[in-house]
Amino acid sequence: MKDNRLLYPKTKIDWGPGENHICLRAQNKNYYVIELFHQAPTFDRTIPLFISDINTSPNLYGIYNYIADNLRHVVIVNNYPINQLNVFGKIIQQQYKEKMSNGAEEAYVVLVVSDFVGKDCKIRVRIPLDMFTTLGLTIEKTNYGKIVEIEGGIHNWCDACNYDKQPDREIRAEKITVLSHDPAGLHCEIEQWKKRVEFRKENLEEPWVFTPTPQSENRTIEYMFTESDLKKKQQRQELVLSSPRELDDVLPVEEDSLVVHAMHKSSESVRGPPTPTSDDQLASSRRGREDTPTPGNTDPAPYDFISMDEAPLRAVTEFQVMSEIVKFIIQKRFVKIKLRDAYYDLHISELLKHLTNLQISSLQSTPKFLNLSFEEYKSIIFHRLRHKLQKSYQLISVSKSQLVRLKNLKNLYISLLNILKTFERSRTRTPFKIMNYLDVLRTKNLLPGDINYKLINFIIEYILANVLDDEDNWHYDTRSIAWNYIGG
Repeated sequence: MKDNRLLYPKTKIDWGPGENHICLRAQNKNYYVIELFHQAPTFDRTIPLFISDINTSPNLYGIYNYIADNLRHVVIVNNYPINQLNVFGKIIQQQYKEKMSNGAEEAYVVLVVSDFVGKDCKIRVRIPLDMFTTLGLTIEKTNYGKIVEIEGGIHNWCDACNYDKQPDREIRAEKITVLSHDPAGLHCEIEQWKKRVEFRKENLEEPWVFTPTPQSENRTIEYMFTESDLKKKQQRQELVLSSPRELDDVLPVEEDSLVVHAMHKSSESVRGPPTPTSDDQLASSRRGREDTPTPGNTDPAPYDFISMDEAPLRAVTEFQVMSEIVKFIIQKRFVKIKLRDAYYDLHISELLKHLTNLQISSLQSTPKFLNLSFEEYKSIIFHRLRHKLQKSYQLISVSKSQLVRLKNLKNLYISLLNILKTFERSRTRTPFKIMNYLDVLRTKNLLPGDINYKLINFIIEYILANVLDDEDNWHYDTRSIAWNYIGG
């Protein structure tokens, strides 16, 4: 668990000012984001608890939603996160088990112990066989009634959809002490009860309060942009095409400016009112895409233009072609493909043709225009998009034999699919914030590349339309860059 970058951030997070460190407000306490758990006085410390404290700890999916995937070894008592605990009780059940683990046979004993305090006072404890036998305990089930004290970690099996259902829990013992071999050892039980009552009164009765303190008084606060602000910022930063170094001299113009340039060149040649094609109508309905009008977005619609040789010149963006490549991979069910499979796909090839025409038309008047063939330019543009998916987003990798490996893209797709299914099953109204999701993936080092949130939106739309068939029950908020489930 120490390698979890959410529970153990590598760098200190400055939470002030504001209240972004609070995940959920209850009547008299706050549940804090899990990045703060390591600052709780109970985390990474062995905490004496009653067994009922563990069993009545809430299902963390009800508080943290899908982030609770990181909390399988954590319980919340009051609002204190606890991952190491100490319990005691009488052995009331015992079972010997064997299983294969990493190619080797593992033997262990499962005890059920009870401290007889409260309603939910029993819990399973898993103990390695060698630890069990060194204590003088036997596997012949002759240990009933013996009083033991156990230290270790907790393992939760939670229902991510039914928040009201209490998790199934088990303690993985790291240390065990036999306090009494006599079931009538009441004095041992009284001492243990007293120890836990005193600790609860001194440390757990009042809720944990975290007060954020800024790291620097002269700090610069960066606020999250709206989708429109992000688009404008990106357009200002990408006035020059970001491409592999070897392509800089061939295609030095950014694609958004190419569209504008093509409009000026062809404005006098347009024959009648421009009409979107069926493919363009489909593209324009996609949320978060570069060719989608949003508040503050004045980009041109994807109309057909007339090129210099009077042939129709369709305005296709690089993002549109790259999205279709991702769609092609998903439809192939993530089997290994060759680059040429995507390059020669009829739909992708058609989009590439229009994009190449558009970029050549704009480049002809530039000093660095090279007299390459149409297919050479088309291949250069395709490999620039491949380079972005491979190097910038790190969603694919390509071997020397042009074989495409798709592990990261597949993991991203499965993650989004599972999250959307969870939202639909639970019918939660909590927004699925894309920027927060990307931050979580980067913090956990699950998404090494700097992926554009628009591509996340494209994959989500594909899943809703083609896998879950439930796009009518979802609404996308362009200002917060978040998806909301609105189904009944």
